[in-house]
Amino acid sequence: YKGAPFGELSPHVFAVADASYRAMMNEGRSQSILVSGESGARKTETTKLIMQYLTFVGGRADDRTVEQQVLKTTTMGNKTLIASSHSFFGDDVQN
Repeated sequence: YKGAPFGELSPHVFAVADASYRAMMNEGRSQSILVSGESGARKTETTKLIMQYLTFVGGRADDRTVEQQVLKTTTMGNKTLIASSHSFFGDDVQN
């Protein structure tokens, strides 16, 4: 998905991450990716895949990987009856 024209390949989380990364680099503007879905839809895992992809394509800056530059990941919300151990209303992932 790296560098492939958006929409040329079947939908995939890496295609969305790559399009966001390229827009950020080409336009110099901040980007956001909203990962939504019902409880158990693998939102957390999808977010991890996005971060792994951005780490891969982002490389290094000032001798630090993108992963090392992520300042914080904050979980907001409370447990629910459906997902008592890991319910997230949102993740704030900042670089």
